[in-house]
Amino acid sequence: MDSSDQNNCEDSDSSLLRRYLGGDDGALASLCVRYAQPLNRIVSSYLDPLVARRVSESDLVQETWMVAVKKLKNKSEIPEIALFPWLREIARERVIDAHRMHRGAEKRNVYREQHLAATDASVSQLIRLVPGGLDSPSQLAIKEESTTRVRQTLDRLNSKAREIIVLRFIERHEMRRCAEILGTSTEAAKSRQRRALADFAELYEQVDKGQSQ
Repeated sequence: MDSSDQNNCEDSDSSLLRRYLGGDDGALASLCVRYAQPLNRIVSSYLDPLVARRVSESDLVQETWMVAVKKLKNKSEIPEIALFPWLREIARERVIDAHRMHRGAEKRNVYREQHLAATDASVSQLIRLVPGGLDSPSQLAIKEESTTRVRQTLDRLNSKAREIIVLRFIERHEMRRCAEILGTSTEAAKSRQRRALADFAELYEQVDKGQSQ
């Protein structure tokens, strides 16, 4: 949460963390409520549907908090940390571990060595960024093919552009949370998004032309 947003909140993240470590369990409950939806969106964006049959999104969010609490209790003092970006990384790690455990040995090296892949359902949300969208019946009929092209387009984007698109349109965070994760201002995050969307549209057209030849 941006500092301006925290000032408008009844309690800042750091205040709630200090209260929790001082014995106030209600403070942790407040943090869990504050970040319930963002953490659920993160997990759902990456959790393989096959793995989701064995472990639920809520289980992984709960594991996220269990890991976070353990780490916090190992600290003698609570620094002025940006809590949500830290929780996001823990949540993503929990999804990776779930994939390693439930997808079998042949998949474990993939999840260890490559970036966390968004689900097809999450990636399909990016199709609406494509010029023309999916308004016509013929476009809707090729949704699966379009999803493949979207993945290829994401792979071609530079890391900064890909990061903001993932945060905004796959993990579906508000701009202020994107800015917090990126360690920048909201206005700077907005500017990055504008450039990223322009690059995405241009690269998608290149991928589309390449596949049609």
